[in-house]
Amino acid sequence: MDGISDETSGQAETLTIEILGSHLRVRVTPEGREDVLRAADMLREHIDTVREASDPPDRAVARAALELSFAAITAKRQVSQALEDMLEHLERRIGT
Repeated sequence: MDGISDETSGQAETLTIEILGSHLRVRVTPEGREDVLRAADMLREHIDTVREASDPPDRAVARAALELSFAAITAKRQVSQALEDMLEHLERRIGT
């Protein structure tokens, strides 16, 4: 995953991310740091929203992870389709 690193040396740094009282230590690349922090904020907000529906914490985490993964897959598919459509349009315009 871009931003999160298995690297133990070099420019990767360790961040501690708190989610539902658990502290997760992750190694991140300098260019991925802000995205990882934003992702953690997004996950915490989504878990809070799910928990408002009275899910216990473990179910809230599972539901939030599933919903966010589904959103990522859907967005990736939409971007892929948009790129395919643009390529097809360009191919028609140049006659290949």
